[in-house]
Amino acid sequence: ESQLDRLDGTFGSRLTTAAKRTIRDRLEEAQWNHLLLSAQLALESGDPQSAAQLAHKAFNTPLLLDDEKRVRAGVFLASCYERQQLWDMAGQVLDRCVSISPNEPGLRLAAATAWKNMGATERATNQLSAVDNGSYESALEMARLTVFAEGAKPEGQADSAAIKNAIELARQRFNQLPNEAQAQATPWQLELLELSYLPTNAETPEEVETERLNRLEEIAQKYPTAAELQVLLVSSMTRAGREAAAGSALERLSTQAKVTGSATDQANLGMAQASLLAAQGNLDAALATIRESMAANPTQQLRLAKAGCDHTSFLPPT
Repeated sequence: ESQLDRLDGTFGSRLTTAAKRTIRDRLEEAQWNHLLLSAQLALESGDPQSAAQLAHKAFNTPLLLDDEKRVRAGVFLASCYERQQLWDMAGQVLDRCVSISPNEPGLRLAAATAWKNMGATERATNQLSAVDNGSYESALEMARLTVFAEGAKPEGQADSAAIKNAIELARQRFNQLPNEAQAQATPWQLELLELSYLPTNAETPEEVETERLNRLEEIAQKYPTAAELQVLLVSSMTRAGREAAAGSALERLSTQAKVTGSATDQANLGMAQASLLAAQGNLDAALATIRESMAANPTQQLRLAKAGCDHTSFLPPT
């Protein structure tokens, strides 16, 4: 017999209506807290699907939760979906959170990121346009979305001025940050975006691509501990046949993985190694590397599985 059942039985009949209501509220809140805690534990144990099911119950409970609690459950539910790369479901949940707390800029940024990853650029831009609080972070996200949206247009239709203006706004706000804040703001992300309108004297598309690859290599050397940047360099250089540069990036990733020992960095190293092997035509070895990384880093299995599915993108042109 549960505590709530007891309230409806003999025990409850001895209490006043007000006392029963108070006890019921406390018991229901305790059950809700336990539900959300169970979801968090499931996610930490590497089971995002079970975590999502529990968090969904917490978020959609018929209990009269205050806004802070419901939003907390929603944000956690969205993170469970994100771990599974279910960006549309994450975006829908975060949109609901925004409707509950429309003045919380972090929720709009999170929703915009989910919709951007889903490819729903217009929905992402709508969220961000309502949240531009003058910060570098919001300007960077707007610049990313602008580059993404314009880059998706047919050849010759991209608005280069819009890209340039968005990136220059992000650069302006970055330069206004204190030195300590600049160091923590992952400036390499902004430098990558600036490649989108890199001034060049190159006369052919091949020469333009060479200049951009050279600049990408410079950025990667400048920020050796930026794992995502090194993975990008490995992929880009292997496709271009520049294996020496790809090998240098792999060495930086290996060093970073040894220093931190984190599952994320180990997975980044595995994906980069698979990228290089696939580009060399060693597809079996590439997939074996992915499988080994998945076994060694269970919390990163979804990312690694996607890399395995995408291995054909590493093939050199025929």
